[in-house]
Amino acid sequence: MKQFFTLTFLFITLNFIGFSQKVSINSGAWNSPSTWNPAAVPVSSDNVTVQSIHKVALNKNLTGGDKISAAVTVYGNLIDQTGGTEYDAEVSSGGFLLVDGKTQMNGNVKIDAGGFLIVYPGDTLVTGNLEFANNSFVLVQGSAVVVVNGDLTNNNNSSGITVNGKVHVNGKYEGGNKSAMDGTGLMTTTGSLITDHKGTVFGSEDDCFVGPCLAQGGNIGGLPIELIYFKAEALGTTVNFNWATATEQNNNYFTIERSADGVEFLPVLEMKGAGNSTNIITYIAADKNPVNGDNYYRLKQTDFDGNFSYSKVVYATVSKNQGVRIYPNPGDKNEIEFAITATDYSGVVAISIVDVRGANVLPSDLTINVSQSGFLKLSDYGVNLTSGMYFAKVTIANTVLVERFVIK
Repeated sequence: MKQFFTLTFLFITLNFIGFSQKVSINSGAWNSPSTWNPAAVPVSSDNVTVQSIHKVALNKNLTGGDKISAAVTVYGNLIDQTGGTEYDAEVSSGGFLLVDGKTQMNGNVKIDAGGFLIVYPGDTLVTGNLEFANNSFVLVQGSAVVVVNGDLTNNNNSSGITVNGKVHVNGKYEGGNKSAMDGTGLMTTTGSLITDHKGTVFGSEDDCFVGPCLAQGGNIGGLPIELIYFKAEALGTTVNFNWATATEQNNNYFTIERSADGVEFLPVLEMKGAGNSTNIITYIAADKNPVNGDNYYRLKQTDFDGNFSYSKVVYATVSKNQGVRIYPNPGDKNEIEFAITATDYSGVVAISIVDVRGANVLPSDLTINVSQSGFLKLSDYGVNLTSGMYFAKVTIANTVLVERFVIK
């Protein structure tokens, strides 16, 4: 392991010399020159750095002629916006994806032969399907987390995969002939975990044919519960949960975790599990203080030994009586409507719209006379927005509200 670290960082240092640099100078879109210094959209051969104070929206595929052939280093946030297009990424031979912040790529991510992926301690990478090619190099360091919202494939002879943190696969794991995943961490899957006894996961050749599955320290087997469903539904300003298990074994407790962006989750509530059961058990709980807008939830199950697993992420949209509701969100540019929900106000409401760079996209503010209608439709005002994320600044009396919405 020490030799791997030494060779890796020596290779990183040598590999980066001679490549042009792109460094984020503010939060914005990847495909916007104003996000970067020098002011140009990054190309495949650029060493790209997202600084710790910036959030960059991934709005293009990093594949083909744009695949990562130098290095992309994320100290801040690199986010493929939930609800929009799912963008793919590919790290070619000699290329590096270095996650030292929060990175969310909702499309498919592939690490080619000779490509590197390193996720540093305490940081998170979220992907769609994830694929490791033969002779790729992957290091998930201790306390780092990789969430795969799809399938994880470790191809034939791919043995440079080290997981000292946690990998959660919301799908299945397939290991090819002579594939290997080593390290001191763990991997959970909601689907099967199979190498056909031709590869290893943490030193074990065992297969788990029916998920959820757990691989840790050379042991592969079923997780302590068989989850039938996990649902979240907004009712007024409360989000109600219900879930059911078909079986439970050594199940200590459940934790419901919430996120406002689908990446960083915090615990909301805990509920005691049944311990051991072969009967269907249903559970009911509620979040009485959700955030205004989109709320993302996942169910964490912890057994008496401290091992845990996650459900798939679900979401519920809450519209509190703060003044404005935007719907549908995400929505088509011809569908988006603004509705004023402040029942104690009957004057004129002003709305301005800015993009992710903070630039106004309207020549002047839109207005709603609440005493006459209480809502407006963007298309009725000739507003033609391109796909992407926007922020609406809504002024009601002396109060300014900011609401996020996405054009599909």
